[in-house]
Amino acid sequence: MLCALTEVIGWGARYWSSQDYVKLDAFLMEICCTVLAPSFLAAGLFFVLGVIINRLDPRYARFSPKVFSSVFIGCDLIALVIQAVGGAGASISFKGGGDPNKGAKIMVGGIIFQIVAITLYAITALEFSIRYHFDKPVVRRNQVAQDTEKQPPRASRPPVPRNIKYMSYGLILSTILLYIRSIYRTIELLDGWTGPIIHNQALFDWMDAFPICLALFALNILNPGRLLFGRNAGQPASQQQLNEYPIQTGRLGVDSPVDDSTMATPRRSISK
Repeated sequence: MLCALTEVIGWGARYWSSQDYVKLDAFLMEICCTVLAPSFLAAGLFFVLGVIINRLDPRYARFSPKVFSSVFIGCDLIALVIQAVGGAGASISFKGGGDPNKGAKIMVGGIIFQIVAITLYAITALEFSIRYHFDKPVVRRNQVAQDTEKQPPRASRPPVPRNIKYMSYGLILSTILLYIRSIYRTIELLDGWTGPIIHNQALFDWMDAFPICLALFALNILNPGRLLFGRNAGQPASQQQLNEYPIQTGRLGVDSPVDDSTMATPRRSISK
């Protein structure tokens, strides 16, 4: 919602600027809003992936869902602050008749930082998906018992629920679109305020407005509130797996199905 609202403000300011070319306030408002708006979208994607990891099984993730969401949302906030500082610096330079390129470079630094965060987020999500698909949970040394006979039982990997699949499709599409937009804005601002890219309206429409609008539409159709927190969204995987996929730990910690016929019975003592 914050992303959509900021985008609307930015596009309103862009239209205002098109009607009055000498109005610097409209131009600066448009630049700042359209640059900052996708940061809110990125924060939402980071949060949703953390919820998906928690819904399926955190054992397949490199980090816990809480750490994952905190770290990546924190990185997104840092990128947002850097871009805001750069936008403010460019605005002050514009109004004072100075060179706004310094502020623009700071904004580019914030966008590049955001691209790095999105890249790491995508790598983490890909690793989780591969591990979950092939049933290869992350093994942490501090969680492995010295006596393998005493390892806690590990439940089997359940199939991915339909709502999680749909939400994953929306997450993948939105991430790709956000990545395309971020690369475009980086090239645009590096080209300078007077470069040909920033003055190309068609390029801006297709490389900035279209990806963000499509991502917002995708997340409204594949809505996280309905798919992850709705009535039929399900419960976290840790409890669900223990209830639906009971597994007995075999020798050396190897999982083996429970079989009552092979279970040992206590030996009764015979008195002479």
